[in-house]
Amino acid sequence: MDRRKFVIGAGSLAAGGAAAMGTGAFSAASMNRDSNIDVVNDASGLIGLVPGDTDLVYETDNPGELKIDFTSDEGGEGVNVNSKYQIGAMFNVSGALEVPGNSPTGNPAFEVQNQSDATQNLLIDYELTGDSQDWPADDGSKLYFQTRPIGGAEWGGYPIKDLTKTAEVGGSGGAAIAYTENNTNDDRIPAGNAIGVSILVDTTGANASPDDDLSGTLQIRAGSEALAAQD
Repeated sequence: MDRRKFVIGAGSLAAGGAAAMGTGAFSAASMNRDSNIDVVNDASGLIGLVPGDTDLVYETDNPGELKIDFTSDEGGEGVNVNSKYQIGAMFNVSGALEVPGNSPTGNPAFEVQNQSDATQNLLIDYELTGDSQDWPADDGSKLYFQTRPIGGAEWGGYPIKDLTKTAEVGGSGGAAIAYTENNTNDDRIPAGNAIGVSILVDTTGANASPDDDLSGTLQIRAGSEALAAQD
C-alpha cells in the first residue's frame, strides 16, 4: 500500500483577476493558502514522483517534495479570471494554452514512476474541499488532470491512446483516473514504467466567477489502496 498526496488551495479568485491569497494561485500541504502546489513523495516507496522539464515544477528543500508554482512568471499574478493556466502537455483538451516557462511542450508537469519490481495498480483522485464545492458545474471554472505513458511505452497490449486519460473537475465532488485490474482493460503499470501528469486550470467559462474556489486534495495511491479507493 502506498499513497502520495498534495493539496491544491486556489483560494477565491479576486475581482480584477489576481488570486486572493498573497501573490498567487495555489497552496499545498496543510491548506496554508500560499501560492503553490506541493507534491510530497517518499522516494523509497512503490511510487516515485519526478518533476518534468519545466521551470514551474521544482524540488524543494524538503527531501522527496516537489512544488508546482503558477506564479514564477508574468509578475507572480497567479490564476486570473477568464484565463487558462497549464503545466505539461495536454492532448484533446480544447483551447489548451501554455504557461510561460512550460517547455518543451511535449513533457508532463511531473512523472509518477513505478519504482517497485511488480506491476502496480494506480489511482489518481482529486476531491474538492470546503467552499470549493459551491461553484457552478455548467460553464464554470474547470480543473483538468491528464495522464499518459512516458517515453512511448505501451503495456497490456493497449495503444498509448487508450492509456491516455483525462479527468475534469468542475462544480462539486471530484474526479479520478485509474490504472487498475478492476478496469474493463487491465491497464496496471508495469515495473519500471511511468505515467506523466499534466494540469490545466480554465477560468474562461461563461459562469466562472471571482468567488470560485478550486481548493482540493489530489491523492496518488498504489497497490491495494488504489483498488480499495476505486471500489
